[in-house]
Amino acid sequence: MPGREREFISAWSERTEWLKRVGGSLGSRLHQGSDGIWYSYAQWPSTAARERAFVMGGDENKDRNRAIMDAITIEALPEVILDIHSDHIDLAASVIAS
Repeated sequence: MPGREREFISAWSERTEWLKRVGGSLGSRLHQGSDGIWYSYAQWPSTAARERAFVMGGDENKDRNRAIMDAITIEALPEVILDIHSDHIDLAASVIAS
């Protein structure tokens, strides 16, 4: 994705907002690691809600943003499903750098 990071972030952000607004997502985060690799993860109220959101149609921007992200992505790592066992993030106290 060298040189197209802003385009990817924009498409990712728009898709994330759609998934929150329409699909029921609790939100997600996009990080760039010290290794230069981009990582993202999302939280969902349930597996069923996530599955429903990913098969929902009816929004060409969601599909366009997915296509942009796919075109820019050089390599995608396999999806990993995580179960929360301990959570100490204080969202009210968090600061997001922009």
